[in-house]
Amino acid sequence: MLVVKPPCQCTTSHRSNFVIIATTATLLFAVAFTVCGGSQYAPTPSCAASSFDNQTNGGATNSQLQALWQQAQQDLATQTIALNPVTVQMQGGTLQSVAPDTRADGVQPNCIAVITVPDLTVAQLQAENPGVALQHNTDPTGIIHCPAGAQAKYCHSFTASNNQAAYVSASEVLNFGATGWEFENIILARLGYDTAGR
Repeated sequence: MLVVKPPCQCTTSHRSNFVIIATTATLLFAVAFTVCGGSQYAPTPSCAASSFDNQTNGGATNSQLQALWQQAQQDLATQTIALNPVTVQMQGGTLQSVAPDTRADGVQPNCIAVITVPDLTVAQLQAENPGVALQHNTDPTGIIHCPAGAQAKYCHSFTASNNQAAYVSASEVLNFGATGWEFENIILARLGYDTAGR
Protein backbone atom coordinates (compact mmCIF):
# COMPACT_ATOMS: atom_id res chain seq x y z
CA MET A 1 0.00 0.00 0.00
CA LEU A 2 1.31 3.45 -0.86
CA VAL A 3 1.96 6.03 1.82
CA VAL A 4 0.21 9.15 0.59
CA LYS A 5 -1.10 12.43 1.83
CA PRO A 6 -4.76 12.19 2.89
CA PRO A 7 -7.28 14.98 2.43
CA CYS A 8 -7.78 17.64 5.02
CA GLN A 9 -11.07 18.00 6.81
CA CYS A 10 -11.41 21.74 6.68
CA THR A 11 -14.22 24.10 7.41
CA THR A 12 -14.62 25.71 4.01
CA SER A 13 -15.98 24.25 0.80
CA HIS A 14 -12.97 25.25 -1.33
CA ARG A 15 -10.95 22.73 0.62
CA SER A 16 -12.88 19.71 -0.53
CA ASN A 17 -10.00 17.41 -1.34
CA PHE A 18 -9.41 14.04 -2.83
CA VAL A 19 -7.67 11.08 -1.30
CA ILE A 20 -5.33 8.49 -2.74
CA ILE A 21 -6.45 5.06 -1.66
CA ALA A 22 -4.55 1.95 -2.63
CA THR A 23 -6.69 -1.18 -2.84
CA THR A 24 -6.29 -4.38 -4.74
CA ALA A 25 -8.17 -3.04 -7.73
CA THR A 26 -8.15 0.74 -7.62
CA LEU A 27 -5.90 3.63 -6.77
CA LEU A 28 -7.63 6.98 -6.54
CA PHE A 29 -5.14 9.54 -7.73
CA ALA A 30 -6.31 12.84 -6.44
CA VAL A 31 -4.42 14.41 -3.67
CA ALA A 32 -4.84 16.70 -0.71
CA PHE A 33 -4.15 20.37 -1.08
CA THR A 34 -2.03 20.60 2.00
CA VAL A 35 1.52 21.25 2.97
CA CYS A 36 4.27 18.66 2.91
CA GLY A 37 7.49 20.55 3.34
CA GLY A 38 10.93 19.38 2.38
CA SER A 39 14.28 20.76 3.44
CA GLN A 40 15.86 20.47 -0.01
CA TYR A 41 13.24 22.93 -1.30
CA ALA A 42 14.47 26.21 0.11
CA PRO A 43 15.04 28.65 -2.75
CA THR A 44 16.38 32.15 -2.44
CA PRO A 45 13.85 34.24 -4.36
CA SER A 46 14.85 37.35 -6.26
CA CYS A 47 12.14 39.92 -6.75
CA ALA A 48 10.72 43.12 -5.34
CA ALA A 49 10.06 42.57 -1.65
CA SER A 50 6.33 43.22 -1.89
CA SER A 51 5.49 40.96 -4.84
CA PHE A 52 6.04 37.38 -6.00
CA ASP A 53 9.00 35.60 -7.49
CA ASN A 54 6.79 34.27 -10.28
CA GLN A 55 8.34 31.07 -11.62
CA THR A 56 5.14 29.69 -13.14
CA ASN A 57 6.40 29.86 -16.74
CA GLY A 58 3.33 31.80 -17.84
CA GLY A 59 0.89 29.67 -15.85
CA ALA A 60 -0.16 32.59 -13.67
CA THR A 61 0.31 36.34 -13.77
CA ASN A 62 1.38 38.34 -10.74
CA SER A 63 -2.14 39.74 -10.62
CA GLN A 64 -3.62 36.24 -10.49
CA LEU A 65 -1.20 35.23 -7.75
CA GLN A 66 -2.09 38.39 -5.83
CA ALA A 67 -5.80 37.52 -6.11
CA LEU A 68 -5.11 34.05 -4.68
CA TRP A 69 -3.05 35.61 -1.87
CA GLN A 70 -5.86 38.04 -1.05
CA GLN A 71 -8.38 35.20 -0.95
CA ALA A 72 -6.09 33.31 1.45
CA GLN A 73 -5.86 36.41 3.65
CA GLN A 74 -9.64 36.84 3.60
CA ASP A 75 -10.37 33.22 4.44
CA LEU A 76 -7.96 33.19 7.37
CA ALA A 77 -9.30 36.50 8.63
CA THR A 78 -12.96 35.49 8.46
CA GLN A 79 -13.24 31.70 8.80
CA THR A 80 -12.35 29.15 11.45
CA ILE A 81 -8.82 27.84 10.84
CA ALA A 82 -8.09 24.10 11.04
CA LEU A 83 -4.53 23.62 12.28
CA ASN A 84 -4.03 19.87 12.02
CA PRO A 85 -6.31 18.31 9.38
CA VAL A 86 -3.55 16.14 7.86
CA THR A 87 -2.48 14.81 11.23
CA VAL A 88 -6.08 13.93 12.08
CA GLN A 89 -6.53 12.10 8.79
CA MET A 90 -3.29 10.15 9.06
CA GLN A 91 -3.02 9.50 12.77
CA GLY A 92 -6.46 10.21 14.21
CA GLY A 93 -7.04 12.53 17.09
CA THR A 94 -9.05 15.68 17.51
CA LEU A 95 -9.19 18.44 14.96
CA GLN A 96 -7.67 21.57 16.43
CA SER A 97 -9.01 24.84 15.19
CA VAL A 98 -8.73 28.47 16.10
CA ALA A 99 -10.89 31.50 15.52
CA PRO A 100 -10.35 33.64 12.43
CA ASP A 101 -7.23 35.78 12.71
CA THR A 102 -7.64 39.28 11.30
CA ARG A 103 -3.85 39.74 11.37
CA ALA A 104 -3.79 37.68 8.15
CA ASP A 105 -4.97 40.75 6.25
CA GLY A 106 -1.67 42.47 6.99
CA VAL A 107 0.67 39.67 5.84
CA GLN A 108 2.13 40.41 2.40
CA PRO A 109 3.88 38.01 -0.02
CA ASN A 110 7.31 39.65 0.44
CA CYS A 111 8.88 37.87 -2.50
CA ILE A 112 7.33 34.42 -2.08
CA ALA A 113 8.43 32.20 -4.95
CA VAL A 114 5.64 30.38 -6.77
CA ILE A 115 7.18 27.55 -8.74
CA THR A 116 5.31 25.26 -11.09
CA VAL A 117 6.36 21.64 -11.38
CA PRO A 118 5.38 19.57 -14.44
CA ASP A 119 2.50 17.24 -13.68
CA LEU A 120 3.33 13.57 -13.51
CA THR A 121 1.73 11.89 -16.50
CA VAL A 122 -0.64 8.97 -16.35
CA ALA A 123 2.11 6.87 -17.92
CA GLN A 124 4.55 7.88 -15.19
CA LEU A 125 2.05 7.18 -12.44
CA GLN A 126 1.20 3.82 -13.94
CA ALA A 127 4.89 2.93 -14.22
CA GLU A 128 5.35 3.80 -10.55
CA ASN A 129 2.30 1.76 -9.56
CA PRO A 130 2.25 -1.29 -11.86
CA GLY A 131 -0.82 -3.46 -11.79
CA VAL A 132 -2.95 -0.78 -10.14
CA ALA A 133 -5.94 0.66 -11.98
CA LEU A 134 -5.80 4.45 -11.90
CA GLN A 135 -9.18 6.06 -11.46
CA HIS A 136 -7.88 9.50 -12.41
CA ASN A 137 -6.23 8.47 -15.63
CA THR A 138 -6.25 11.54 -17.83
CA ASP A 139 -3.54 14.11 -18.40
CA PRO A 140 -2.87 16.56 -16.92
CA THR A 141 -3.11 14.68 -13.64
CA GLY A 142 -2.52 17.63 -11.32
CA ILE A 143 -0.14 15.43 -9.35
CA ILE A 144 3.53 15.90 -8.46
CA HIS A 145 5.88 14.09 -6.14
CA CYS A 146 5.99 15.43 -2.62
CA PRO A 147 9.52 16.10 -1.42
CA ALA A 148 11.64 13.42 0.20
CA GLY A 149 10.78 12.99 3.84
CA ALA A 150 7.15 14.03 3.46
CA GLN A 151 4.40 11.82 4.83
CA ALA A 152 2.90 11.47 1.37
CA LYS A 153 4.27 10.34 -1.96
CA TYR A 154 2.03 12.48 -4.18
CA CYS A 155 0.43 15.89 -3.81
CA HIS A 156 -0.87 18.85 -5.82
CA SER A 157 1.38 21.33 -4.03
CA PHE A 158 3.69 21.86 -1.10
CA THR A 159 5.45 24.64 0.73
CA ALA A 160 9.22 24.98 1.01
CA SER A 161 10.60 24.24 4.46
CA ASN A 162 11.61 27.88 4.87
CA ASN A 163 8.11 29.11 3.91
CA GLN A 164 9.62 31.15 1.09
CA ALA A 165 8.09 29.21 -1.80
CA ALA A 166 5.03 27.30 -2.92
CA TYR A 167 5.61 24.44 -5.38
CA VAL A 168 2.50 23.64 -7.41
CA SER A 169 1.68 21.21 -10.19
CA ALA A 170 1.59 23.16 -13.45
CA SER A 171 -2.07 22.38 -14.15
CA GLU A 172 -3.19 23.44 -10.63
CA VAL A 173 -1.40 26.77 -10.27
CA LEU A 174 -4.64 28.78 -10.57
CA ASN A 175 -6.55 26.40 -8.28
CA PHE A 176 -7.09 27.98 -4.89
CA GLY A 177 -7.12 24.52 -3.32
CA ALA A 178 -3.48 24.12 -4.33
CA THR A 179 -1.71 27.50 -4.55
CA GLY A 180 -4.13 29.26 -2.21
CA TRP A 181 -3.82 26.51 0.39
CA GLU A 182 -0.04 26.90 0.38
CA PHE A 183 -0.43 30.67 0.65
CA GLU A 184 -2.60 30.11 3.73
CA ASN A 185 0.08 27.91 5.24
CA ILE A 186 2.76 30.53 4.59
CA ILE A 187 0.60 33.27 6.13
CA LEU A 188 -0.15 31.11 9.17
CA ALA A 189 3.53 30.30 9.65
CA ARG A 190 4.39 34.00 9.51
CA LEU A 191 1.75 34.65 12.17
CA GLY A 192 3.40 32.11 14.43
CA TYR A 193 1.12 29.10 13.97
CA ASP A 194 2.50 25.57 13.78
CA THR A 195 1.52 24.38 10.31
CA ALA A 196 3.06 20.90 10.57
CA GLY A 197 -0.40 19.34 10.83
CA ARG A 198 -1.65 21.02 7.67
